[in-house]
Amino acid sequence: MSQRDIIEQFKNEKGLILGTGVFWEGIDLKKEYLTSLIIAQLPFPVPDPIIENKIQKIGNRDKVVLPEMLIKLKQGVGRLIRSQSDVGLLTILDNRMNNVNYRFRQDIFNSLTIKNEITENEIESFQKDINKRYFSI
Repeated sequence: MSQRDIIEQFKNEKGLILGTGVFWEGIDLKKEYLTSLIIAQLPFPVPDPIIENKIQKIGNRDKVVLPEMLIKLKQGVGRLIRSQSDVGLLTILDNRMNNVNYRFRQDIFNSLTIKNEITENEIESFQKDINKRYFSI
């Protein structure tokens, strides 16, 4: 199916989209259509000749891969909150983010526009609020 067909089917049937890079940009699912975004792994760039050339010119891998990843991450997170009335739960499953000593952790948090962190105990309450808001459950 094309991306457009997948999105139309999703809007009609609700459910879950398991998407890859093609879903990181160019889609617009507002309000009840997108209330949770799960990022399984931080989107660091795959080494290719362009990335390797940039690293060689700059002379520092981190100064290339971190900004590239942050741009991609912000594009993905931007799918979740599209307007002032949108609410959503962003979950980053990459286990590096659980390590308070991970060298990019603070840079990643600082780059995100979503600033309200919630605890595991608050997740269930958040999900119930979403259901009440959009689905009258």
